[in-house]
Amino acid sequence: MTDPQESILPPLDDGDIYIYAHSNGGISLIRSGGDLRAVTLAGALLAARATHESGDRVFVGGDNAPLSIDVIQVLRSLGWPLELFGAPARPQHWPGGKTAVMTATEAGAEDILDDLIARGADVHRADSMGSTALHHAAAAGNSAAVDALIAAGARVDLPNGKGATPLHIASTLGHREAAERLRYHGAYEPSAPLHSTSTTTSSSDKLFSRMHFLVLYVWLVPLIVAALVLILAWPPEVQDSVAITMLLLLPWIAVAPPLAFWRGGVPRRIDGSALMLRTLIGRRRVVDLDQVTFIAAGGSPHRRRRNTGGWLLLGLAEGASISRRSLRRLFIPDGDRDAVAAAVDRAVVVVLHGPNREEVLLPIATIAARRGTRVTPTVRRLFAASGRGSG
Repeated sequence: MTDPQESILPPLDDGDIYIYAHSNGGISLIRSGGDLRAVTLAGALLAARATHESGDRVFVGGDNAPLSIDVIQVLRSLGWPLELFGAPARPQHWPGGKTAVMTATEAGAEDILDDLIARGADVHRADSMGSTALHHAAAAGNSAAVDALIAAGARVDLPNGKGATPLHIASTLGHREAAERLRYHGAYEPSAPLHSTSTTTSSSDKLFSRMHFLVLYVWLVPLIVAALVLILAWPPEVQDSVAITMLLLLPWIAVAPPLAFWRGGVPRRIDGSALMLRTLIGRRRVVDLDQVTFIAAGGSPHRRRRNTGGWLLLGLAEGASISRRSLRRLFIPDGDRDAVAAAVDRAVVVVLHGPNREEVLLPIATIAARRGTRVTPTVRRLFAASGRGSG
């Protein structure tokens, strides 16, 4: 753990202690002479009691955050004389965005980790590399921390900024026991990343963007033309009012479904049932294929491509609402549309254009077959063709 900034340390005489509560749950105990160690809340209380009984002073300080304030309130509620020392002039930063939970898992300090979890420290927070405490536990081979973090709600298959899950890290570093604990808790075996290079990745993203704008906005052109004709047809004295009404309506129409296209993206990696996507605006999204209830295929604005499977529509509770109008705008084939409308309320869209097409279809087909996920006839043909192509 990092020291509180020297500029805010109180003057400590022999026997005095300074208990500092960090905003991320960590508690530092500093003695005269500069000795510093991380302690649990119970350890801080024992040290405060012993210092009070010996006639020395107990200083208490902390960041202005809920976890810090809770520690100070517990210490004050005991009724011992405390000298409150003000919060630092600027927030305390931990190297690389690390939290006290991450530090405890790396150090193997199980008592501190248990204390942090019990006091509500955030086990989901990521560092500057996108790694959570569970990634740090896997990297350290700390199987006890793996169990404790997952019991506290840590996501077992969440990828970090480089797309690595905790199981991938534990397996790569040879931490067999930690890897076995992750598998026990349901982690999927890591697979190789989808084939891509900077050139093909860029082309896939550009194609996804172009198709997105074709699907969402090209249809607006005749609508805008019709709106202009209507405005000009009205008497001059009401044209301004009509124009304002049209301008207010157009943005609402423009962002109407299919929002599922916004929720989806370009495939980047498949680890077990976790499909990692990059969205239209460059964000990372993870789709759990085990939670998909129905799969349909969309086509293209170009009539010749409408049955080629330009993208997959994945029925998913975390997706966006889907209506019959959405299905038409996503060019779901006419023969599939009724079945999709009856089975899917919310969905995301995964693009199938570009170099990763077969590498996306094959794993999804395998998972769909294992779970008995319902698919449309068009999707069944795509899966079959993909299987033949891989042989």
